[in-house]
Amino acid sequence: MVRAHVLGPAPRRCNTARMEPTSTASPSGTTRLSFLLSAVGALVVGVGATRPWTLVTGFQTPSRGTDYTEGLIVLLLAATVLISALAARQGRSDNARRSAAIVSIVAAALIIGIGVTAALTLPDRVRTQEIDAGVADGVAHGFDADAIRAQLEGSVSIEVRDGIWLCIVGGALGLAGGILTLRWAKTIGASDPGAAAGTGEPIPTDGPTV
Repeated sequence: MVRAHVLGPAPRRCNTARMEPTSTASPSGTTRLSFLLSAVGALVVGVGATRPWTLVTGFQTPSRGTDYTEGLIVLLLAATVLISALAARQGRSDNARRSAAIVSIVAAALIIGIGVTAALTLPDRVRTQEIDAGVADGVAHGFDADAIRAQLEGSVSIEVRDGIWLCIVGGALGLAGGILTLRWAKTIGASDPGAAAGTGEPIPTDGPTV
């Protein structure tokens, strides 16, 4: 019988670290709903930006959102909401998903703010521009400036059209989608250590591998 000290110590069993499953952040009902809200919101804003925003009394041709700087900014923000929603859905880490959701929320909030501001300020601004243009045209044709201005002051009014309201509604939908996406990203991060670390990789829970 061979003694143990001759053969040497028995080989140690390999202590392989136990790995937690990697989070794939698979789409759930919440992510589908948040993406749907963001996508539909961005689409509604895009339609609203190309729809009439104001109409001068007595004229058949309205001014569309893209005729104003505000409308162009809103259109760009709508694209930002959509791209951010896609980025959050495809993000490989919790930090990436959360950052994309925050960008989407900020963009949607700006859309709402710009839309509300435009609805409140555009009528007076456009009215002043129309009156000044009318006075300049009248003077060019030899009419008295004060008489023309008095006449236009009593007849020119500006109507806010549906494009602005569509932008506000679309912004609200995008905001709701962004908030749901952020909640989902936080839930994924809390339930998956790898995602919370921002790597998306599994984290060993036992000792070192031999």
